[in-house]
Amino acid sequence: MAVPTLLQFPQTLDARIRRAIHDKRRIDVTYNGRTRRAEPHDYGRINGVDRLFVFQLDKNAWRMFDVPKIEALVVLDGTFAGSRRQAHEHHHRWDEIYARVE
Repeated sequence: MAVPTLLQFPQTLDARIRRAIHDKRRIDVTYNGRTRRAEPHDYGRINGVDRLFVFQLDKNAWRMFDVPKIEALVVLDGTFAGSRRQAHEHHHRWDEIYARVE
């Protein structure tokens, strides 16, 4: 009997978000019934809620998602260069940062 490999087990949402940020991979995230293509930049906790701060490509704008409300998240093959300079203009008071694009 073959032993399942790690890739055969579905990754948790947390693992997918961390992987996308670490590898600078674009994501498709479904939130409020709409799927958006984005570059994930910051993942952490604000006011007791896990949140994901992304650059939404179709709107050319920053967006904050409450992670518990994310309906689906797919890590794509496409990558991005890294932190966007404009991200520094959006100051958020993070209680804790789990992952951040460098």
